[in-house]
Amino acid sequence: MEIEITARHTKISKPLKDYANKKISRLEKYLYRIESIKLKLEVEKYRHIAELRIHANRNIFKAKETSIDLYSAIDLVIDKIERQIQKFKERYKAHHRATPQTVKLSKSKDLENIVSIKQFEVKPSTLSSAIDEMNSLNYNFYIFLDSRTKKLNAVYRKENGSYGLIELIY
Repeated sequence: MEIEITARHTKISKPLKDYANKKISRLEKYLYRIESIKLKLEVEKYRHIAELRIHANRNIFKAKETSIDLYSAIDLVIDKIERQIQKFKERYKAHHRATPQTVKLSKSKDLENIVSIKQFEVKPSTLSSAIDEMNSLNYNFYIFLDSRTKKLNAVYRKENGSYGLIELIY
């Protein structure tokens, strides 16, 4: 695990670096395959800012907190990341990945360009959880059953990075 600690407008003392390493090492119990951890400490007048970015198992967790001193800013940012990781793990466990099933196609001119058909179980979820699931699976779109309206919806990622929602009327 690679921990990179950088400072802006301040110097990192040995006790502060040891404190940050000790707090960050707590995160190892939540995640496996941590690729990199970047902690940025910054001082702007009376504000002390800690920004933490973790790359683990193709996921990125980010948090930024401000406090009156760097030690408490580190504590706050670690707590925030822990909550993010726990929330991510709960969502991941709740949404078991459906196993795709391949269906044989009949010889037809309309179906010549279709390589395979995959079938997935449609699970009820909210828009925010559907977007999180789409991002975690690295898809450009995701079809889900809206838990509030009980209708089939599709969320998709636009080229500019924003999201679109298609609500089907039937």
